[in-house]
Amino acid sequence: MKGKSDYLSLYIDKTGVCKYIKCNSDAFGEIIDTKEIEGKDLKSIFKRSKFSETLQACYDSSDHGKDFCEHMDVHQYVHYLISFQPIESQEVSLIITIRLSDISKKIDLLKNNFESALSQSKVGLWVWYDMANDKSWWSDSFLNLLGYSRDEISPSMKAFMQLIHPEQKEDFIDRMRVLYSAADRYEEIEEKRRVEFKVQTKQGSYIDLLFTVNPIKNEKNELIKFSGTVVDIGQMKIIEEKLLKSETTLHLALDAANMGVWSWDITKDQIFWSNQVLDIFHIKKDDFKGDFESYLNLIPTNERNFVANSIQEVLKNGSEEFSFEHSIYIPTGNKKIVFCKGKLYRDEQDVPHRMTGVVIDVSQENDLKAMLGQTKGKYKSVIESMVEGVIILDKSGKIIDHNKAALLIIGYEDLELIGNDLTFGPGKAIKEDFSLFPYEEFPGTKTLLTGTPCKNVTLGWVKPSKEIIWLSINSEPVLDENGALIAVVCSYFDVTERYNSIQDLQVKNRQLEDFAHITSHNLRSPISNLSILLDYFEAAKDETERKEYFSNLKHVSNSLLSTIQVLAEALKIQRDFVDDEIELSFQETLDSVLGLLSGQIKEANVAFEVDFSKCDKLFYSQTYLHSIFINLISNAIKYRSPQRETIIKIDSYKSDNGKVVLKISDNGIGIDIEKNQHKIFGLYKTFHANKDSRGVGLYMTKRQIETLGGAIFVESKINVGTTFTIIF
Repeated sequence: MKGKSDYLSLYIDKTGVCKYIKCNSDAFGEIIDTKEIEGKDLKSIFKRSKFSETLQACYDSSDHGKDFCEHMDVHQYVHYLISFQPIESQEVSLIITIRLSDISKKIDLLKNNFESALSQSKVGLWVWYDMANDKSWWSDSFLNLLGYSRDEISPSMKAFMQLIHPEQKEDFIDRMRVLYSAADRYEEIEEKRRVEFKVQTKQGSYIDLLFTVNPIKNEKNELIKFSGTVVDIGQMKIIEEKLLKSETTLHLALDAANMGVWSWDITKDQIFWSNQVLDIFHIKKDDFKGDFESYLNLIPTNERNFVANSIQEVLKNGSEEFSFEHSIYIPTGNKKIVFCKGKLYRDEQDVPHRMTGVVIDVSQENDLKAMLGQTKGKYKSVIESMVEGVIILDKSGKIIDHNKAALLIIGYEDLELIGNDLTFGPGKAIKEDFSLFPYEEFPGTKTLLTGTPCKNVTLGWVKPSKEIIWLSINSEPVLDENGALIAVVCSYFDVTERYNSIQDLQVKNRQLEDFAHITSHNLRSPISNLSILLDYFEAAKDETERKEYFSNLKHVSNSLLSTIQVLAEALKIQRDFVDDEIELSFQETLDSVLGLLSGQIKEANVAFEVDFSKCDKLFYSQTYLHSIFINLISNAIKYRSPQRETIIKIDSYKSDNGKVVLKISDNGIGIDIEKNQHKIFGLYKTFHANKDSRGVGLYMTKRQIETLGGAIFVESKINVGTTFTIIF
């Protein structure tokens, strides 16, 4: 059954005015504005119509509507059948009918089927059909590639240019200029028929699209439009990049290994050599004829029969894989040793038809073997008599020889090192901070990479027994007669005793510095306290006050004498000045310090809130704990706020992991943490304009705490106060 046809009929009177219309479809909306036809004369309708020339031509050919006329008009793949039918009627003299042709219906059907196939294959179509007004048509499959629906974007060259990647817009504009300028010589466009662009999708990402351009001319040979295809080549790009990367990696690997690839078509006697093979043989591509005889001629006469017989043996016995070595002489006259390895392939009739394989330049390896073979007897007795460990590496980093000391020093008596690299075995190399020593920083590795020696590199070594020793390592390159690296000799010896002595010396030097700081800093507060108490004693109003101040003076004097005696005893101890850790009472230590600072406490009218109920004792250095209390309490008094009574809170407790924690807080003027974070614990660093500030106390406190494995933290707010937290 034939489908219903879409039509639009205009009923024209004798004066040429459209009286009324009949229409059964909105398919003509882009051709004529059907809402403004009625009451208009034909000339007005023609002018406003997108195919006015066709209507005017039909009108003229029908003798101005007196004869029947029919014409086919094509607009952007849509076919319209236009007919002029004169009639005899009082109101109407002419009926102009526009029908959507059956051809268009078939094209739509084909287009739908084609669009489905295009969408699945990620191919789109485009037409730039109105260059003057910049109007284009994009297929649904093209829109799908960009992620747009048809009502979300108006196709045009301007719209497309907005989607081009910014880095490619200039190239796009240049191409557009060519299109515009080549309207009458479109053959120039041939060079730019295929172009790749990165285009932005609706989601904002960029995809790689390949565009083809085809110019279309009219019967007058004029360029009227462009059409083409668009293909998503993103996956192809990824594959291309991977192939390029793989090819580059392969070439690098082949070059690094002095290896080349070859193939021999046995039936045609054609040999293919990669560039690496040509380089190994030191010949140019044009100088090699590419047959088996030419290959044999490159081999010394005394070895040719061996190579030829080896190949014939493979062909005869049908061995799939084979390998052999032979020598060659390069143009400079030097001799090379090459290792050939290949595989035989047979056709369907089981006849050998192809060999493929690799060629490796093993000259240096053979030179090294020869050198070692000649000198082994000489050097073996020498290195075996050495107390240092000696290890010899080939240029790939494998151990090819060592002496017994090399095993004994690192605790590898029962292991075989030859054939392994420097990372072999359960031992670990460490830095001074006990982090792992990277393999690429090993002296032997550095010499392999750079060809230069490394001297006196110290690293720690954790033996399989978990004992830690310290080694001093040297590495030297071994070069051939041409200056090429062929091996590396590493030697090392145990410097643990010397290393520990240096570390002990550094600790003692640091502790002597601490001793000097403690002596000067910790004695300054009690002496200052004596001065204050003497001032109070002299200003006393009666004998009772004098007795009280004298008692305080006596207590401070005794405490000061005790402190001096402790420091003197510490100075006598040669290993360090820190006394042994003993069980100490927080409260007793605090009472002693408060006695020493009683003058300052009284002068500043300081109140204390103390709570040692959660943890009242700890094992620690009496000298250090005494110093910590003096420094932190002195600081709290020194940097008190003049606007309020000074309150110092002290408490202690145990953390979740069993550590003893001490907190000392004040309500003083505080510290600008953000501004002074880097210098709070710095030596001679001050952050208040206090004439008594020396910048030593907090530095010394931190050093003392960290020396015994603890840590100190500070929290503070300006005009609120400061809290020091010590974790012992």
